[in-house]
Amino acid sequence: MRYRQSELRRCLVALTVAAVAFGAFGATAAGPGAARPSAIKLFPRETVLWVRTADAGLLVERLQQTSWARLADDPEVADLSGRIGDAMTDAYNTYAQSFFDADLEQLLRLPQGEVAFGLIARPEGEPGLLLVADFGEQAQVAQQVFERLQELAEEDGRSVSVERLRSDDATVIRDGNDQDRVVAVVRRGNTFVAANDRELMQATLDHWDEIPVAPAAADGEAADAAAESEGEPPLFAETLSANARFSATFRELMPGNEEPPQAMFFIDPIGLLKATAGRNAGMRIAMATFPALGVDGIQAFGAAGWFATDKWDSLLRGHLLLANPRAGVVK
Repeated sequence: MRYRQSELRRCLVALTVAAVAFGAFGATAAGPGAARPSAIKLFPRETVLWVRTADAGLLVERLQQTSWARLADDPEVADLSGRIGDAMTDAYNTYAQSFFDADLEQLLRLPQGEVAFGLIARPEGEPGLLLVADFGEQAQVAQQVFERLQELAEEDGRSVSVERLRSDDATVIRDGNDQDRVVAVVRRGNTFVAANDRELMQATLDHWDEIPVAPAAADGEAADAAAESEGEPPLFAETLSANARFSATFRELMPGNEEPPQAMFFIDPIGLLKATAGRNAGMRIAMATFPALGVDGIQAFGAAGWFATDKWDSLLRGHLLLANPRAGVVK
């Protein structure tokens, strides 16, 4: 059976966003004798959008215990929710089960540990994509799905190769010779890291190993720019924990010694707009008005969620970080 290009794209998005390499994600195994740091110490300071759960399996378990989930068992809605579930299962069995060779229930149980995804601002081009995922006991199913995705990419004309990144082998999926359309996946033990930028991937692995991030090789104009910024840390050299806006936001969201949240969200809205504006003239013109309007004073927004705790059925906290002094619409 031949798959359309749009189908490959959806699979590669799932590969990058939902767990990019549905490989043998597992515990926190790392390099020789090293435990994997949390995502907060793996993602770079330049992260402008970040979503993370410390334990995907626990998050699902807790969500199922909330009053919202229990509504599905209410006699008045049980029939409807049952029909929806049956329709999803039938559609999967008809169109996808033969390809993945795994039932829907197995796939839905894949996330087991920490899962974090982020968009990272880069000096040029589109934002970088980075994902770290842990699939625990579902490692074998995850590996099976990843191998099938590689086969699908090759069938659609993409190139799949293994390249060396210092001490790691990276599985690289390329769309022809387009260097802006690359997904690289590195496996360490049972944990996979995926990124669409070689420097970003290497910096993440360096953070994992707790070694300094080396500046990227540069020549021509890039070398001149690097010389002008001498004294500044290399790109991606610092982690998200060193991002002042991130730290200030979550300091307000998590006061005291309460249980860590099951879900976390962070966005630097102006940074995200700058990272995605690219060559969009309209977007750049609109952004030029932000200082006069005071919109650039919106520095960050964060949210954290706790579910089925001893005190709360569901608790969601949000914090909007504003510049001081305030001006314009945020005054």
